[in-house]
Amino acid sequence: LTLDPHNRPGKKHWASHHPYIRTPRALAIGLARQILIKKNRPKKWMVKLNQGFSGMGNGSLNLQAIQNKSYDHIQDSSARIFAMAEDIEAVLPSNLKYECPSMTWDGCDEHIGFKSQVAKLGVIAEAFLD
Repeated sequence: LTLDPHNRPGKKHWASHHPYIRTPRALAIGLARQILIKKNRPKKWMVKLNQGFSGMGNGSLNLQAIQNKSYDHIQDSSARIFAMAEDIEAVLPSNLKYECPSMTWDGCDEHIGFKSQVAKLGVIAEAFLD
């Protein structure tokens, strides 16, 4: 298993030299690393598009169920991160709640989707503190 979001063999880093995340996979791996390694477990995460204005490029993400799930049965730490990242990536389309009311994950005829914006603009994720 590799933690590299671009699936390059032997790479075990995640976006360490990139200011913005550009794929849902990289976002999921980064969040899993924050949860499992840094022990960050906020009630929600803010996912922010680069070049968003007035917060309209933001989305809040509730990962409580995944954060509370045990991955202790997986011995290898990289494999544990990868397993959690798969779970996170699977819920991104349904759990991300957007500030812009017309934004959706996949988009529609009138609006580009958040997923496409991630690839185009990049995103960062931050723990949301109440």
